[in-house]
Amino acid sequence: MRAFGSKEALCAGRRGVPTGLLIHYILHRLASKPAYGYELLSDIERDTQGLWRPSPGSLYPLFKRMLDKDLIDVKEVKVGKRTRRLYTITPKGLTFLKEVKENILNASHRLTASRGLFLGMLDVEDIPRFVAEGSKLHINLLHSVIEGSWGKLSKDSLRAILEEYERNLVDELDWVRQRLQHLEEKKEVESFA
Repeated sequence: MRAFGSKEALCAGRRGVPTGLLIHYILHRLASKPAYGYELLSDIERDTQGLWRPSPGSLYPLFKRMLDKDLIDVKEVKVGKRTRRLYTITPKGLTFLKEVKENILNASHRLTASRGLFLGMLDVEDIPRFVAEGSKLHINLLHSVIEGSWGKLSKDSLRAILEEYERNLVDELDWVRQRLQHLEEKKEVESFA
């Protein structure tokens, strides 16, 4: 099953969260339990660490498209004196989500393949900011994944994840130290010239 067309997959919101990602997130969230639109807005804000909260005006058209494609369903629910819309995922939405999850698992390969394109668009003066922000975001993402998995995975699985993460951090630290040493050696050679 294909995701929505390329025109629809353009960035949404002022932070540029791709619409397709937002649709998949909503389906994933609804797969665990039904939710009101306001809850989904709050969840998105929480899961983006407060960096982005779509406006109701950008989220509700997505609900309409998802309803039209039979990925979700909605029912009116009386809550106190107010009537609220409760969204649920449909069987078609569950099938779509299952197929999309495989693509999400392969996302790192696609990002790796496109990194040359991203780097080619940077001006030299942008590289320090890109590296600093990128490394912080990467670490924050991994922390969120690990923290979000804490109560869901077994102790052995969590230990394996943390040990692998530790090995990767040690390797990365070794690489950084080598690059710093190389930089210092280069300075020494330049000072003799």
